[in-house]
Amino acid sequence: RKKLQALPTNFPIYISIDKDVLNESCAVTNWDQGEMSLPLLENVLKILISNYDVIGIDICGDFPEGDSIPEFLRAERINMRSDEELYHFLYTFLKEKESISHAKP
Repeated sequence: RKKLQALPTNFPIYISIDKDVLNESCAVTNWDQGEMSLPLLENVLKILISNYDVIGIDICGDFPEGDSIPEFLRAERINMRSDEELYHFLYTFLKEKESISHAKP
């Protein structure tokens, strides 16, 4: 948290969320799997979105097609669940930020 808050805030940022930082209960990828939980990622995003002018966000790191059908379907279920949670979180948090900034004189 301290490292994020120590970054300069006088420029806009673009956030790219690569799901291979997440642990296997939150995302399944074909790269090195991370250990971050979805709640921790959301806390990092809150800090960034609260302190910066965010000009865009993307989410990448899906499990590629080509593995066995059962493994692909399992990965898709897990990844779709984390995608939906991230989209809902981002939509809600960005709307709150927008309403707060419009309410300021």
